[in-house]
Amino acid sequence: MRDMDDMALLREYTARQSETAFTTLVERHIGLVYCAALRQVRDPARAQEITQVVFLLLARKAHSLREGTILSAWLYRAARFAASDARKMAFRRQQREQQAVQLQAISPGSSEESAWEQIAPLLDEAMAALGEKDRHAVMLRFFDQKSLEDVGLALGIGTVAAQKRVWRAVDKLRQYFSRHGAAFSAGAITTALSAHAIHGVPSGLAATVAATAALKGVAFSGSTATLLKGTLKLMAWTKLKTAIVAGVAAFCVLGATITVIKVTMPPDYSWEVQNPRERALTNAHPQLTILPTKFHPKGNWHFVLAPDGRCMGIQVTPERIIQGANNASDWMDVNELDLRTKVAAPLPEDEYDFICNLRQGASNALRHAIIAKFGVTASRQRVETNVLVLSVRNPNAVGLRLAWPNRNSKPAPSKPGHHSAASASIQSLAQWLEKRLKVMVMDQTGLNGYYAFDLDWNEPDPKHPDDEALKQALIDQLGLELTPKIQPVEMLVIEKAK
Repeated sequence: MRDMDDMALLREYTARQSETAFTTLVERHIGLVYCAALRQVRDPARAQEITQVVFLLLARKAHSLREGTILSAWLYRAARFAASDARKMAFRRQQREQQAVQLQAISPGSSEESAWEQIAPLLDEAMAALGEKDRHAVMLRFFDQKSLEDVGLALGIGTVAAQKRVWRAVDKLRQYFSRHGAAFSAGAITTALSAHAIHGVPSGLAATVAATAALKGVAFSGSTATLLKGTLKLMAWTKLKTAIVAGVAAFCVLGATITVIKVTMPPDYSWEVQNPRERALTNAHPQLTILPTKFHPKGNWHFVLAPDGRCMGIQVTPERIIQGANNASDWMDVNELDLRTKVAAPLPEDEYDFICNLRQGASNALRHAIIAKFGVTASRQRVETNVLVLSVRNPNAVGLRLAWPNRNSKPAPSKPGHHSAASASIQSLAQWLEKRLKVMVMDQTGLNGYYAFDLDWNEPDPKHPDDEALKQALIDQLGLELTPKIQPVEMLVIEKAK
């Protein structure tokens, strides 16, 4: 059973009440839950009780967890709710007993203190401040110790997109810590999380928790019962608030457009400008609007995208609107998306101006609007297609030199017959090759560092690029080879809505 994934173990438990399956889940995730509780209540005994409560909740709610749930994220969230309720209980008890409790303020330590000692008291509130997708990415990468490929599979995105999401999420944590007096680099934060997020669990706790949870908490202490009841209420209220917000957003999108425009506020077209910036997306009234473009000539299109799913575009085709709705937070390069989009349904050739800057559920609302307006839907599917596989042919090539990591460094502008970089990943080189060759390039080099290179090839006529000369220069100078293959690739497939 230890080879089964979390959801398979849950299904085994709910279908057959398998104590072995549940015990395996406890042993797999008890470190995550206990450490999260201990950081928040700072009392080992209380943290053990919270851990027991969280797995009791899992035993009770296992049947209701839908397929695709990131179990570590669910447990982490439940631990936060339980710890929050435990703190409230402790505070009320202190008030009743009229004890004067003075909480020691945690001040930034000296430069000799570890990053973990300073960020640990802030970590769980910082994690709660992240969006769900960012929180899941951090949980999978640093708490579950998953590879970037596994993170991408769990989140339904590619490895490159998963890496970018993790970077963005860590940077948001860095900003939160900095605002609260713990300023560290993103590298220091990732090192601290990897090393300390999960640590030692008291001996015997897993066995106790598994045994109690398997009995659904038939007999446990009064304080544990109170804590369980309070946590259930807190989780239910949070779920209700989320449903209310989503319902209001859906009502605004599907049923209140006329009322909002005619009664509440005048139409807002301030965003409909050529070459828009992010402030146009932010400053406009919350709305979902798709209009025939008022600009000419064709082809001068622009997109603005926000990590939370809000987006807008000027002079864009329906295909690009669909790409934005399905890839907003992961869209880093439109040329890459063009190659990774398969259009299997007719789309209008007209261009549109659109904006979707709703405060909640922007991406989902835009997907529903696309179905209504264009009669198509889109989903990510694995499709057999032609690709170029980038691999190492000569590991001793002198043209590919290790460089100091600099994520802000960008490759120099390419010239006919020349492309160089001072500090670039092989993935970024693959992306450049993909744009140049107009064929999907899959990086299978296994090279994860940063490199400097100067790539030169003979290209006398820029209007007629010599792709074969470029491929040969790649072998001769960098020791990298492009091999044509047919293999399954995750693509955005646009189909007629059913």
